[in-house]
Amino acid sequence: MWIIGCDYHPSGQQVFGIDRESGEVVADRWIAHAGTEVDEFYSRLPAGTVVGVESSGNMQWFERRLERYGLRLRLGDAAQIRAKETASRSTTARCGADRAAAAEGNFPDLQWVPTLEERDQRQLLMHRHKLCGCGRR
Repeated sequence: MWIIGCDYHPSGQQVFGIDRESGEVVADRWIAHAGTEVDEFYSRLPAGTVVGVESSGNMQWFERRLERYGLRLRLGDAAQIRAKETASRSTTARCGADRAAAAEGNFPDLQWVPTLEERDQRQLLMHRHKLCGCGRR
């Protein structure tokens, strides 16, 4: 099984991956969100690959892509991840490696994450709320 650690940013992501059986590094690169790099990278991973990423906003499109390719997303609790990090850490590349190591072992998963469908419904309700002027005085 492969483990991918992803340090997610709005413009791209640093990924670091290892093959659990052999210990071989299978990925260590920056992937830009513009263009086709994300699809090219994730579509080639074996089904069942675990992708560990710190939870953040604006990544529903990414979650849907991973689901499409049969990959398993593990969303980490940002507060717990940051508490484990050392102050000397400074590179994005190191973040991806940390996520991979964490996803393999002691990864602080979020206790509960709403489904993509539930989040879509929330977005629709918030949009409706803004359109009808609910809550304004």
